[in-house]
Amino acid sequence: MNKVELQQQANKILAYMEELSEYRNYETNKEAQKIYDQQKDKLSEIMGQLENLQQEERNITMKKMETRSNEFEQELRSLNTTSNATALVPENVQGEIIKRMEEVSPAFAQARKLPSVNGTLKVARENDAVTGGFFGEGESILEESINFQHVQLQQKRLGAAISLLNQLINDVAVDIVAYVNDLLGRRVAKTAEKAIFNGDGVNEFTGILGDENVQGIDVSLASRIGVDQLMDLYTSIHPDFVDGAAFYMNRSFFNQIVKLKDGNGHFYMQNGVVNGKVQYTFGSPVHVTEALQAGTTAGEVPVVFANLSEAYAILVKQEMAIKQIADGPNALRGSQLLVLDGYMDGAVTNSQAISKLNVIA
Repeated sequence: MNKVELQQQANKILAYMEELSEYRNYETNKEAQKIYDQQKDKLSEIMGQLENLQQEERNITMKKMETRSNEFEQELRSLNTTSNATALVPENVQGEIIKRMEEVSPAFAQARKLPSVNGTLKVARENDAVTGGFFGEGESILEESINFQHVQLQQKRLGAAISLLNQLINDVAVDIVAYVNDLLGRRVAKTAEKAIFNGDGVNEFTGILGDENVQGIDVSLASRIGVDQLMDLYTSIHPDFVDGAAFYMNRSFFNQIVKLKDGNGHFYMQNGVVNGKVQYTFGSPVHVTEALQAGTTAGEVPVVFANLSEAYAILVKQEMAIKQIADGPNALRGSQLLVLDGYMDGAVTNSQAISKLNVIA
């Protein structure tokens, strides 16, 4: 029985014992005294059960407080350093940073992640297509070989750093660990997103815009970009990859497209929230990014339509690490430098799932 049921039963026994004590022949009636003693024993047993329940509730409360305390201490320990001022981020903290990066950058979130520990990772990219056919009885099926090109992914350092004053660390009323994880995650996410689209492939990712295998739709700078050009972009990728694809637009270009209307005055871009996403064009989500150009000058690319889960792969090399540096100039000015870095690389692995809009003169 729970606490409420035990209290109700105890109240009933007390009321019954009170009635027995008021019985006029209670002092001389041995049977009444016997019943009274039995009810008294039951009451004592119930009171013992209630006391045990209260003790269990106190223990649970203390356990919850201890758990919260341990979690907070674990977060603080995650900033502790070793003798060389380096500490590996715990797995849960690293997961929070990656999750934050995916929230800030839809392009990074949708790109395929490939874990690797040692060496260079080679990702096969199909070069020739195998064709089938109908064959008569006794005829041999035509044998064809598959030729592959390889995209080579190496480790390239990606990171961000912030400096915190000791006064801020001492007086801050929020979780400094969560703050650092969030801020560093956002900065690294924006850097990774720019590299996905514009990376030079030397010290950065190999970007989409610089890949010669990515097809493009050319639009004259003198002409006005409208729905027809977006439809050409939409239909230019392979039909197998349309499901799951999305538009990635520059902010200025997005401000123009969002105003386009049909003959009845209805906006082409839907602004209703569907599955948590706000803007849709031709049934595909629209994401705004700072990594693309405005499209006001020849040679710029204001929009990309891609299924990045099929088209772009990111190598995640080992774990990310936080370095806490408090010596040298930081010690003199009373601050601590927190550096988050990791080793990643990215490249296009399937150009059929990407198309870009090129602005030409």
